[in-house]
Amino acid sequence: MPEQPDEIEAQIGDKRLRIRGSDILGMINMLAIGVMIYGGFQHVQAAKESDNAIAQAIREQNGTQREMVRAQQEANCLNRLTPEQKKVADNLEFCKQLGRGR
Repeated sequence: MPEQPDEIEAQIGDKRLRIRGSDILGMINMLAIGVMIYGGFQHVQAAKESDNAIAQAIREQNGTQREMVRAQQEANCLNRLTPEQKKVADNLEFCKQLGRGR
């Protein structure tokens, strides 16, 4: 059975290149590691963008919820007033200020 050469030689003009089998495996391993590192970096960047988008959505939701709570407080204040109390401007102004969060 013929043995496989463990070296590859190439000659172009006066330049000569000799590569051993272990060198080729090392280069393939380095290339694979480089691809994995690049993929990991891209994954981290995508995760950061996703986290920022989720955080922004939560901030907007909190702001909307805060506005809804204030509107509900104002409505509750107005609903508890009797028709005679609703005629007094101070009572209405108090409910509006309550709705503004003051």
